[in-house]
Amino acid sequence: MITDKDSVYITKDQGVSFELLTTPLPPNKLNLPWLAFHPEKPATILFTGSTECPGCHTEVHISHDDGQTWSLVKSWAQSCQFRGPKLDIYCIAYKHTSGTSQDKRAGKSTDDN
Repeated sequence: MITDKDSVYITKDQGVSFELLTTPLPPNKLNLPWLAFHPEKPATILFTGSTECPGCHTEVHISHDDGQTWSLVKSWAQSCQFRGPKLDIYCIAYKHTSGTSQDKRAGKSTDDN
Protein backbone atom coordinates (compact mmCIF):
# COMPACT_ATOMS: atom_id res chain seq x y z
CA MET A 1 0.00 0.00 0.00
CA ILE A 2 1.32 3.41 -0.95
CA THR A 3 0.82 6.38 1.34
CA ASP A 4 0.83 10.05 0.40
CA LYS A 5 3.99 10.45 2.51
CA ASP A 6 7.43 8.95 1.96
CA SER A 7 6.47 5.43 2.99
CA VAL A 8 5.01 2.20 1.62
CA TYR A 9 3.46 -0.75 3.45
CA ILE A 10 4.49 -4.13 2.05
CA THR A 11 3.49 -7.69 2.80
CA LYS A 12 5.46 -10.84 2.10
CA ASP A 13 2.88 -13.24 3.52
CA GLN A 14 -0.26 -12.34 1.53
CA GLY A 15 -1.56 -9.76 3.99
CA VAL A 16 -1.05 -11.59 7.29
CA SER A 17 1.43 -8.90 8.35
CA PHE A 18 2.67 -5.60 6.93
CA GLU A 19 5.99 -3.78 7.14
CA LEU A 20 6.47 -0.02 6.76
CA LEU A 21 9.27 0.99 4.38
CA THR A 22 10.58 4.50 3.91
CA THR A 23 10.83 5.72 0.31
CA PRO A 24 13.19 8.48 -0.88
CA LEU A 25 10.29 10.80 -1.74
CA PRO A 26 6.50 10.81 -1.60
CA PRO A 27 4.84 9.04 -4.56
CA ASN A 28 4.45 11.16 -7.66
CA LYS A 29 1.16 12.97 -8.19
CA LEU A 30 1.61 13.05 -11.96
CA ASN A 31 -0.50 9.99 -12.72
CA LEU A 32 2.63 7.95 -13.50
CA PRO A 33 3.29 4.39 -12.25
CA TRP A 34 4.70 4.34 -8.71
CA LEU A 35 6.27 0.89 -8.55
CA ALA A 36 7.85 -1.61 -10.93
CA PHE A 37 9.10 -5.00 -9.77
CA HIS A 38 11.90 -7.00 -11.33
CA PRO A 39 10.28 -10.17 -12.73
CA GLU A 40 13.11 -12.48 -11.60
CA LYS A 41 14.43 -10.69 -8.50
CA PRO A 42 11.49 -9.83 -6.23
CA ALA A 43 13.67 -7.76 -3.86
CA THR A 44 14.51 -5.35 -6.71
CA ILE A 45 12.02 -2.48 -7.00
CA LEU A 46 11.78 0.75 -8.97
CA PHE A 47 9.95 3.58 -7.20
CA THR A 48 8.81 6.77 -8.96
CA GLY A 49 8.38 9.65 -6.56
CA SER A 50 8.39 13.38 -7.14
CA THR A 51 9.62 16.58 -5.66
CA GLU A 52 7.02 18.90 -4.16
CA CYS A 53 4.33 20.17 -6.55
CA PRO A 54 3.65 22.65 -8.06
CA GLY A 55 6.84 22.90 -10.05
CA CYS A 56 7.66 19.24 -9.44
CA HIS A 57 9.55 16.59 -11.36
CA THR A 58 9.90 12.85 -10.90
CA GLU A 59 12.81 10.92 -9.47
CA VAL A 60 13.07 7.18 -10.04
CA HIS A 61 14.97 5.19 -7.41
CA ILE A 62 15.95 1.52 -7.27
CA SER A 63 16.22 -0.82 -4.31
CA HIS A 64 17.86 -4.24 -4.46
CA ASP A 65 16.96 -5.13 -0.86
CA ASP A 66 13.15 -4.86 -0.55
CA GLY A 67 13.26 -1.10 -0.05
CA GLN A 68 15.79 -0.97 2.76
CA THR A 69 18.15 1.25 0.71
CA TRP A 70 17.52 3.31 -2.43
CA SER A 71 19.69 4.75 -5.24
CA LEU A 72 18.69 7.37 -7.79
CA VAL A 73 18.24 5.99 -11.32
CA LYS A 74 16.85 8.95 -13.26
CA SER A 75 15.28 12.35 -12.67
CA TRP A 76 12.57 13.81 -14.91
CA ALA A 77 11.45 10.36 -16.08
CA GLN A 78 8.03 9.62 -17.47
CA SER A 79 8.48 5.88 -17.00
CA CYS A 80 11.20 3.37 -16.07
CA GLN A 81 10.75 -0.39 -16.49
CA PHE A 82 12.77 -3.60 -16.53
CA ARG A 83 13.06 -4.60 -20.21
CA GLY A 84 15.07 -6.67 -22.65
CA PRO A 85 16.76 -10.06 -22.40
CA LYS A 86 19.04 -8.92 -19.54
CA LEU A 87 16.18 -7.05 -17.83
CA ASP A 88 18.02 -3.76 -17.95
CA ILE A 89 16.27 -0.57 -16.86
CA TYR A 90 14.83 1.47 -19.71
CA CYS A 91 13.45 4.96 -19.06
CA ILE A 92 11.42 7.44 -21.04
CA ALA A 93 12.78 10.73 -19.75
CA TYR A 94 12.79 14.42 -20.54
CA LYS A 95 15.65 15.72 -22.68
CA HIS A 96 15.19 19.27 -21.35
CA THR A 97 14.96 19.49 -17.57
CA SER A 98 14.63 23.22 -17.11
CA GLY A 99 11.71 25.51 -17.78
CA THR A 100 8.27 23.91 -17.68
CA SER A 101 7.89 21.49 -14.80
CA GLN A 102 6.47 18.01 -15.24
CA ASP A 103 3.31 18.75 -13.28
CA LYS A 104 2.23 21.41 -15.78
CA ARG A 105 2.33 18.74 -18.47
CA ALA A 106 0.66 16.04 -16.33
CA GLY A 107 3.96 14.14 -16.33
CA LYS A 108 4.05 13.85 -20.12
CA SER A 109 6.82 15.08 -22.36
CA THR A 110 6.58 17.35 -25.39
CA ASP A 111 7.51 16.46 -28.97
CA ASP A 112 10.88 18.19 -28.73
CA ASN A 113 11.65 16.44 -25.47
